[in-house]
Amino acid sequence: MTEEEKEILLDALLFYRDERNLDCLPMDKNYKYYDTDSNGVVNYDSADAKDANNLSNLIQLFSR
Repeated sequence: MTEEEKEILLDALLFYRDERNLDCLPMDKNYKYYDTDSNGVVNYDSADAKDANNLSNLIQLFSR
């Protein structure tokens, strides 16, 4: 993958994260995103939490 392709992919990942407002989810002390239900129960398995954590990992990978 060329540097230009990495930049395009990184821009797309950041755009998708921002459009979904995933970086607004709370994070735990280990910097993992989580979601809460209406009762305040922490959930790492919601679609948003999974997407936020996966995107965060990909953004870190391609930011190097």
